[in-house]
Amino acid sequence: MKHFKIFQIISILLIFITQLGYAQVKIGAKVGYSLGKLSTSTENIYTDEFSTTDGMDWGMFVEIPINEMVSIQPEFNFTHRGGLRDGSQPVQTEPLAEAFEEVGFSLSQLNQLIFFSGGQPITNENPFYADYYSESDLRYLEIPVLVKLGWGSNWRFYVEAGPSMAVLLSANQVTSGESQLYYDLGMTDPLKIPNAEFPNGPPFLDIEAPAIPFDAETDINDDIENISVGIQAGVGLIKNFGRSEVFLDAKVSYGLSTIQRDSTFGESSVGGVIFSIGYSYRLGDAL
Repeated sequence: MKHFKIFQIISILLIFITQLGYAQVKIGAKVGYSLGKLSTSTENIYTDEFSTTDGMDWGMFVEIPINEMVSIQPEFNFTHRGGLRDGSQPVQTEPLAEAFEEVGFSLSQLNQLIFFSGGQPITNENPFYADYYSESDLRYLEIPVLVKLGWGSNWRFYVEAGPSMAVLLSANQVTSGESQLYYDLGMTDPLKIPNAEFPNGPPFLDIEAPAIPFDAETDINDDIENISVGIQAGVGLIKNFGRSEVFLDAKVSYGLSTIQRDSTFGESSVGGVIFSIGYSYRLGDAL
């Protein structure tokens, strides 16, 4: 259903473009290298300290001249966004509960022991922490509509800016490593092994619990909004070869909407910096 909606959007825009009927329209394609980043303006243990991740972007576009200086450029770009984090970070309760179940122990049982020892139950708001690697791998179809201002003829410099809508294609959380569990971000208070004889003795033995593996790739589509909106702006340089053009450009994409469906896990926006090389072809005579 999601891909059918994407096809509908592209079809409607292409029909609109073909109805223009003016042969000065340019069509083109490009490929680029991007640095994606999850950014947030609020403090949250799940979104702090994410660094950039890189990937390949590619897409198609149509440039519609208004006059010698101004044009409108809708684009269809397949992009790689996200962020990565390595080191001490919170562990969500759902994968943690699954890991405990594999060894015949439940998170609710552990929380009962923590309660009897005077501690607070482990929840997403009060999680365990561990030292592992985590990467958010988000794939989008971005549809910006840019206003483009250009100067020159044989060599042409341009600036561009405009709104953008991104449709989520896939979302995965990739984790790896092995770590003990801790009650604090500084990893000074480790989880101790539960006492199997409790209540005959303390809830926990004075022995640190063993490390657990974090090697997994988890589908997080249900946790991420299907649509993200933002703005894009960039600069570039074009070399003209008659009807054909080759260009280089650099662009910044900045998200304005929150991508998480549950604010417990933060309020992040997705963006990036993209460096592209591309080719375009003019369908008719120049203005």
